[in-house]
Parts: sequence; structure tokens; C-alpha cells
Amino acid sequence: MMSKKPLLMQVLALVVIMAGCPLSGSAQCIRQDETPVFRTTDNGVYNLYDENAPKFITPVPKGYKAVGISHYGRHGSRYYTGTRFKMAQLEETLVRAENEGILSERGKQILHSYQAILPAISHREGELTQLGRRQHEGIAERMYRQYPGLFTREATVTAWCTLVPRCMESMAAFCEQLARLAPKTPIEEEASARYLGQVSATQEYFLWYNVSSKKPIAALRAPSYNSIDPTSLRDALFTRPILPEKEMRDFTAGLWYIYMSIPGSDIRDTPQACAFRYAVDGKACEAGPGMAPIISDSLWDQLQYAELYTHLSEACGPVLHHSTLNIFMVEAILKLADEDLQGGKPFARLRFGHDTIIMAVLKDMGIRGWRKWEACDTLSQEQARKKTEAEWNTSRVPMASNLQMIFYRPKNARSQAPVLFKLMLNESELELPIEAVSGRIYDWETFKAYMAPRIEKGKAEALPYLKYPYPVYTKF
Repeated sequence: MMSKKPLLMQVLALVVIMAGCPLSGSAQCIRQDETPVFRTTDNGVYNLYDENAPKFITPVPKGYKAVGISHYGRHGSRYYTGTRFKMAQLEETLVRAENEGILSERGKQILHSYQAILPAISHREGELTQLGRRQHEGIAERMYRQYPGLFTREATVTAWCTLVPRCMESMAAFCEQLARLAPKTPIEEEASARYLGQVSATQEYFLWYNVSSKKPIAALRAPSYNSIDPTSLRDALFTRPILPEKEMRDFTAGLWYIYMSIPGSDIRDTPQACAFRYAVDGKACEAGPGMAPIISDSLWDQLQYAELYTHLSEACGPVLHHSTLNIFMVEAILKLADEDLQGGKPFARLRFGHDTIIMAVLKDMGIRGWRKWEACDTLSQEQARKKTEAEWNTSRVPMASNLQMIFYRPKNARSQAPVLFKLMLNESELELPIEAVSGRIYDWETFKAYMAPRIEKGKAEALPYLKYPYPVYTKF
């Protein structure tokens, strides 16, 4: 992996986000010397799921047992989606440059190594890889091993997903593994518009009312992508310009995204994949000695910033998207958890969707590391903007990332002790902004009381953006 400096381009302030993004809950103020949240990795949402990463786990309080799980998982590793520049377009551009005699030697190396992998990845834009399936199988197995009492003949186990093939396949892999481990457990598995409100309020709203947020989202993303300067890459690949400026920016982003997606693909360990990555990052492998990366540190930083800005826009920007609609999904998830707890049976509610939705949930819950800061008596507007930008780290939502709420009840059925729960990100407990009962285990009623005004405020702030009423379904 090429070296990467801290994110630059602070001049690209998230002014639009900071000015217009609704904050669920009251303004958050801090001392200026509060310990910040530091970035640890820089591959963003293309990071691979690390099942061996250190975990923070609190022992279950004495006298309690697990009675339910509410889970939301991002799809597993996938191929490049092709949203910035199509796979075929990348080859076509390089081939045209070679035919016109303006492709550099490094450009030829990238072209020929890319042509070697293209047959294995073409026409697979956005598809789940086999590694993606194994990621979900592993998460499902660890869930079963940790909470076997939840997967019985009497348990309520449902699985729902967004209407995107890679999410459907991720759900299938997860449920197939559970079925192998707990063959007597009934699992209701559905990819249906009826349950979209539990996995993506945005998709439900757009599908039901036939509205879109593509234009406003594109407008919000534009400043970051328009500020990418592809000059260094263009000069390294071509002896004269071959694409207009905008298309060259898209070409640059496309090459970067394809490079980033290779470690999660099914060809990642092949000599062809090694040769392509070597042609891009210059790291020595069987293909030859080390050389300078084709994407400079400065350009890498710009691409990283554009990626971060995109997710901030979708999860926190003032548009009709996850930023505004997600609060309705959070409300639905909490209500269903309450119903399941009242039902008295073991339960597992499994949901499968996308990275930005997980980020928006964390933002809606006010989790440290995902907060939206506002100016207040101790924070200026500029300081609040910088804190929001500095906190968010998309690397913490890798492929197959997941949120899990684990619920506990007293073993003694006659006990009046409260229901407890914990919230985990990628199988490690999160610290919530409420008083803990023990470690990072919390009282469920206290958490609901904390969330109630946030939900109501978030729903009220969403109203100006709604073209039609929400929710579309009031009951299941």
C-alpha cells in the first residue's frame, strides 16, 4: 500500500453540510482540549473486514442472559461499482492513447496489466465477491457461537435486505451459515419492498413515491470531486492531454477505485492482480523492483477527501437522503425491538444494507466518532466544521461492517430487573452517551428515553425535505 499523508484540502470546507445539516438532539459543546478521535486507517469504505481486530467486550452482568439481537450489516466485499468511470471506459481511454502514440511507458504497463485482469472483473460492477460471502458466513458463525440460545426452534429469526443484489447475496450467505449451524431454527428471509423501511428508509421512500435525490446529492458531492487535480497522473500516463478536465478527474477516480477494490475481489492473490497493483502503486512484487506510485501522495489525499466528503454528504447533508430519512428507519428498528422484547421469545432481526446507512445510524444516535457538531458557546462555526470532518472516518465501516444491539434479561423470569443491552460496531462494544450499568452495557429504557427527543427532532427537521408523507407503511 502506498504511503498516505493526513487529509489535505481543508479549504474545501463542508460549508453546505455545516450550514444545513440537521442535528438530531441538542448542540454538543466541548472544551477545546478534549481528546480528539484520531484516524487509524485510510482506505475508507474499501477496507476489508478484520475479524481479528481488538474487541472491547464487557462481561454479561451476573444473573442475566441474552434474549435477542437486532443486527444491521453492510454487504460484503464487492467489485468496483463503476459509478465514477466504467471499467470498459478505462481500457478504451488507455488503448486510444496507445494507438495515438501518446501513452507513456508507465501507461502501457498499467494498460497491459489492466487488460490481464479485465476479463475476470468486467460485467461484475458492484457484485458481491466470494470473499464477501465468507465475511458474512464468519460473522454469522461467531454470532451463533456467542449466542446459541437465540437460535432455537421457538426463536423468531427474520432477515431483510435492500433491493440491491450484493445485499441479497450477503443476506443469503449469512442465513445459509446460520441454517447449517442451527438447522431447526426457522429463518424468514425476504428481499421485499414491504420491509424496506427496516433497512433503508430512503429506498422505501424513493420506490414508493418514485422520487430521487440524485441531483441534489450530486450537487453536494461536486465540490470535492471538482477540486481533484489530476495533472500529475495525466502527465505520468500521457504525453499530451487526451480527455477533457472533468473526464480526466473521473478517469483518475475510476482508476483509484478499481485499484482499491482489487484486495476484496476474487482475483486478489493472482499474479495478474499483483502486476496491476504494482503498476499503480509501485510496490515491489514478482512483477519487478519498486518504483514511484502513479498516484502521488497529494492526489491520493484529494481522492480520500472526496470519498469522505461523499459519505458525509449522504449521511449528514441537507438533502432528501439517508441524512434526513434515516431517522424513520432508526425509529422502526427500536419499535420492533420493543415488540420482540414484549413477545418473550428469543429473537434475531437481521438486516442487510449499505455503509452510509450505518454511518447515519451512528450519527442519529450521537455516537462519539460519528457526531455532527454545531457551533455553541465553546465552539465557533469553523471549529465545529473541523471537528465534524475530523471525527468521521469511513475506514471504520469496512466491507461487511455491522451494528449489533444485544439484549439481556434476568435469568429469573419473575425478576423485575430492567432489560439491558449493548451496541456493537464490528463486534466490538461502543460507548453510548448515557450512563452505563456496567462497562458498556446500558439500560434499555434509559436509552429509549435518550433517543425519543432525538427521533422527534430528526423527524421534524426532515419534514421540509419530504415531497410526500412518511412512513409509507404504518404497520407490518
